[in-house]
Amino acid sequence: MEAKIQQLLDEREIINVVNTMATSYDQGEWDRMRSCLPENFTLDVTSFVGGEVLELKPDKLIEMWSAVRSNLDNVQHMLTNHKVTIDGDKADIFCYIQSTQWLKTEEKFYKRKVQGSYTHKMIKTKAGWKIKKFIFQFEKMSGDPNFPQKKKN
Repeated sequence: MEAKIQQLLDEREIINVVNTMATSYDQGEWDRMRSCLPENFTLDVTSFVGGEVLELKPDKLIEMWSAVRSNLDNVQHMLTNHKVTIDGDKADIFCYIQSTQWLKTEEKFYKRKVQGSYTHKMIKTKAGWKIKKFIFQFEKMSGDPNFPQKKKN
């Protein structure tokens, strides 16, 4: 019974970490995001932006993502259908993701949705569960095809 309770607690913590990662980006709360990551981790968003899988420290990710986030007026991530598999101090979590992004310029109000799934490889540390590998599998994008890449100043 205790093992089952611990498994449920671990599952809940893992889901909370993944949700915190997403909402931290939405709200620009970079210290909260940092708390979701170990000292070194892997970022794979190649299905969306191309390039290569990156090995990063949290501060580098925050530098990159805060620059992207600063070009948006608002973002809202919705994560659903979490599926957690735990194996000792390691775990995998899969969920669907939809990110709605807004940007208002003098000329127009832009909106787009990015959809896909996340698969995260998790590790249990003394400080709790952390995202060791972040994988975004892009499925589709809808909304304004002319969504600007940067805010106009």
